[in-house]
Amino acid sequence: MNFFKKLFSKNKSKDVSVFKDESEDEDDSAQGLVPLAIDFGDNKAYPYFMRYEHHDLSEGQLASVFHYAQDEKPVVLQTVVLQDDEGLALMDNSEMSEEMLDSIDKQAKVNISEYELEFQFHPEYNQEIIVAQGPLFTCETILSEEQMLKAHVMLDADEIMIAIPRRGVILAASNDLQGDMRQTFMNLHMYIWLDQKGDDGKLSQICKDIFVLKHGEIQGVLYIDA
Repeated sequence: MNFFKKLFSKNKSKDVSVFKDESEDEDDSAQGLVPLAIDFGDNKAYPYFMRYEHHDLSEGQLASVFHYAQDEKPVVLQTVVLQDDEGLALMDNSEMSEEMLDSIDKQAKVNISEYELEFQFHPEYNQEIIVAQGPLFTCETILSEEQMLKAHVMLDADEIMIAIPRRGVILAASNDLQGDMRQTFMNLHMYIWLDQKGDDGKLSQICKDIFVLKHGEIQGVLYIDA
């Protein structure tokens, strides 16, 4: 599935809008982002997730809806940021040519596929649940088939559940899990999603729902009602 294609499309359909960052979340690493000129030099482009309710879809930078809730309301936005030694910056596409958009598209795909991601078995769950956390674009690796295949291999599973509750945190388990262990995976995800006091509470929330992947690609969603 090509999540980048709709993001860079100049056709402003239901799924594609222009984006202006008006986040009030002081812990969001993208707080205070400013538009960047077309020439992005040696900066690296990456896909970037943001909660819909924290942002205004209006004049500004491109964004698309990555995930809709069960009631079809937009929940998670996807945009592209450039990373350099000083931090992150959103891109202004107002004067970009199709060639420039294609170049950014290709660079973002390559960079997220090559991004450092190391899954580890959670020590408390008998090698049934794996976790990766820390790097800024960890959640966005769900867009990369190559990255997600790492989880398939570690879990020895054709279908896996992927949770991205907060910035820099990704959880995975086999979709074949049953009973108490399946509920444990859901509970761990929700604990991180709801935690406001611990270290996880310092990270921006990303998505409450859980994604089902097959062969590294998103095939469905497990909607969480809690």
